Amino acid sequence: MDYSIKVSVENHCSTTVKGNLLETLTAEVMKAQQFSVVKTIRITGMELDVHARHKYTGEEIIVECKAWEENINADVISKLIGNIVINNYSAGWLITTGGLGKDAEGLRLSWEKKPSEERKKLTIYTADRIVELLITNRVVVDAKSLICKLPENFVYNDKSTLFITNIGKYWLFVGSFNSGTIANSVIAFEATSGERVCDEESLKRLKEVKSIYSEYDWRLEKGQNIKRKDNVEFQDIVTVMSGDTWSDYRPSRPIDYVGRKCLIASVFSFFDDVLCRQTNTRLFALKSPSGWGKSSTILKLIDEAKKRGKSNKYFIFAVDVRTALSNRYAELAFKNCLECAIKESFIPFEKEEISIGDITNIVDTDDIKRIFSYLSENGKEIILIFDQFEEIFYKEELFGLFENMRKISNTVDSIKENLIIGYAWKTDFSIASDHPAYYLWSNLKDRRKEFDLLQFSDSEIKGAIKIFGKELGEKINPILARYLLRQCQGYPWLLKKLCIHVYNVVKEGKKQEDAIEQTLNIGSLFESECAELTSQEYGCIKQIAKESPADYFKIIDTFGQDTLQTLINRRTVIKRATKLTLYWDIFRDYVISGKLPEVNIDYIPQVQFSTFLKIISALIENNGKITINILSQNTLLGKSTIDNILIDLVMFGIVYRDRNEITLKENNYSDTMKKIQLFFKRHIVWLSIQKQFGDKFSVSDYNTIFASLYSTNQISDKTKKIYSARLIGWLLDLKLILIENSMYKINYKVDILDIDWTEYKKNRKVNKSRRGRKHNNSDVYWPQVSPKKIKQFYSDYSEKNQTATEWITNGNKKVLEDLISLNAASVSEHDELEIHCSCRELFQIIKTKKNIQFAIKQLENEPKLSAKDLAMRINQTFNKSWSEGTKRVTGGMIYRWGTELM
Repeated sequence: MDYSIKVSVENHCSTTVKGNLLETLTAEVMKAQQFSVVKTIRITGMELDVHARHKYTGEEIIVECKAWEENINADVISKLIGNIVINNYSAGWLITTGGLGKDAEGLRLSWEKKPSEERKKLTIYTADRIVELLITNRVVVDAKSLICKLPENFVYNDKSTLFITNIGKYWLFVGSFNSGTIANSVIAFEATSGERVCDEESLKRLKEVKSIYSEYDWRLEKGQNIKRKDNVEFQDIVTVMSGDTWSDYRPSRPIDYVGRKCLIASVFSFFDDVLCRQTNTRLFALKSPSGWGKSSTILKLIDEAKKRGKSNKYFIFAVDVRTALSNRYAELAFKNCLECAIKESFIPFEKEEISIGDITNIVDTDDIKRIFSYLSENGKEIILIFDQFEEIFYKEELFGLFENMRKISNTVDSIKENLIIGYAWKTDFSIASDHPAYYLWSNLKDRRKEFDLLQFSDSEIKGAIKIFGKELGEKINPILARYLLRQCQGYPWLLKKLCIHVYNVVKEGKKQEDAIEQTLNIGSLFESECAELTSQEYGCIKQIAKESPADYFKIIDTFGQDTLQTLINRRTVIKRATKLTLYWDIFRDYVISGKLPEVNIDYIPQVQFSTFLKIISALIENNGKITINILSQNTLLGKSTIDNILIDLVMFGIVYRDRNEITLKENNYSDTMKKIQLFFKRHIVWLSIQKQFGDKFSVSDYNTIFASLYSTNQISDKTKKIYSARLIGWLLDLKLILIENSMYKINYKVDILDIDWTEYKKNRKVNKSRRGRKHNNSDVYWPQVSPKKIKQFYSDYSEKNQTATEWITNGNKKVLEDLISLNAASVSEHDELEIHCSCRELFQIIKTKKNIQFAIKQLENEPKLSAKDLAMRINQTFNKSWSEGTKRVTGGMIYRWGTELM
């Protein structure tokens, strides 16, 4: 028979009481060896350090006693050895009520091989040795003598626990009646007399002692097959499940999963390291805020593990902790995991139900040892993942579950077998340091591998939009795609909500363009969703949100079967076993508080501020409503440029777009600009500057902030440089930042009404830093570059993001001069190049110039006309005094444009 020791007290007792119990146990062990305490160095509820002296020889030793429930690690023994040597003690004892971890046991065995003189310097007393001493000295009776007193139909695990409490010492036998495989009952005997505890009051007090056995039955009945909560809970353990369709708010189906290939590969690399014994780590965590795809990633890992080449190596079992009914959920999930592995033939086993130990050493059974042996010999691995357990943080009746999860994690971490425990951890909330979940998380920090889920990159967003298009059955409008890309800002949950809204709009018979307006605001969508509910239905979801996960039967009693079933049919409420949750934890938070997750705006405008101002001016001058065609004519901007600007305007929330018509929400400069200011006051750069530098900061400070905030974005350094210049330009133009004594200064008191925007629009020098010739507003065009060179530039411009200086340095000086002279491009004071029309639109503009039209007509009349002769005719017709060199160069360019545009 194996023995264990647990030191516990009733809830009303202080740690001093527990410390006294530990002190008494230590004294009893030392007395059995003829030692007595000379001096107590340290005493807590869990640990005791004393000096002791032998009764006859006078030998002095150091004794460390630890009432730990988890196994001792090697560091504890190493520190004790160091203490013995440094302080010149003759010997040291370690008395532990727990077991030894794998590394500690290895150190003990190694120590016992030393010569006897050196070996006697360290003695380790584990539970078995402590119990042996107590039995020998008749402090307690031998538990083996009590086996005959157990009921015939009581099955126990050949282990007895010495339960040391403030009430007294007791022998506990833990097991089940009628051959059950889940240990759920306790039979107690007084340890000093061996008498069975039978009176109800004593059993009630023992059950209330704070321990793992509080969840068990302390009963006298024999042979009754009582249906217990843990049996129900075991049968109702629910695995993590995906949605049924793409548009389901539940975790994504693996087929719909997008991106994060490096993350998936890294997790499997960790699994491989465990198999190959390249790491001692057996715990890991997937970390991210709500709605970033932790559950979807878990399902993707499970799907990948089932593919060829992996199905015989990994068995991943992920449970939804929201269905937990008791503090024993963790051990029941562990048992369920292994039995599912058996049912799916991952592990060959002659029986489907296995026996497990109690929570303090759950792997301490023959069944588990055989499973581990098989896994090791065959290069296989089992991974158990706990998902959604933050949902139960505020269920006080389940606080003990976090401690039990920690114990299982410690056990798995110490045994170093082919078993891994994973957690999906929500990072966008905080819990008090005295909360048991905080202790679980912080206690395991240095023993787990962490994987962070980041915001979606642009390529991942585009991949998700592509899948969205397939589900929709039609190609996504490019403007809508760009809008979704910018509006979601890399937040997976926001992208999904927006896409599902568009999906519903299109399925109602409308066009994609109908969704491109400010109603794609997440708050508006949630408001609309709640407005469609009856008062009874809304009251029901609010109750479920507050109690999440809520009890199914309690909700039915309060709101009725019909109301609840309606919400389940709508997928607003999700039922898992006997628990209810809302379809999305983000929606749940909104229902409770009316607030949405804080979305830090990191959006970079598509154009510079001056171009944006052109659009606003045109809208104001047309009474706040204008078509894209007229807007293009009035601003001399190409339609592609206007589309980019409209993404900004919709993002700022200042316009509606209805297909080809644009409407300004506030038909005046002041209100429009105030709205934009409020938008940028929520920008992550503006907020971070204030937090880190206060009111004043340098150019270097700004660059440092920008680089750190956009360090993970998959954009080139050149593009970041352009974005950085563009953003600071907007902040300056909006007067959110001022320049004072060569420093930037945060302006908290800005009032758009104080700014004369009409005058600003007139006097703004859009091309203050422009190189080359002035704008050519005449009806002729004297080209410096060929059509081929212009086409090449447009092709490069669509792929590269460079400053104007960089374009010039790279051989495009004359191209830029020609484009600027044709009003087709401009350069800001921040050295940012902006193109105002497409290549095709530019060619049409050039074709209207009189000298180009003259060249086309001459070439149409005389197809064999030479470039030299054409140059002579142009020189004469347009009264030019060209040198021979100019005729050859400029005339040659006009010849090329004429032949191109014929």
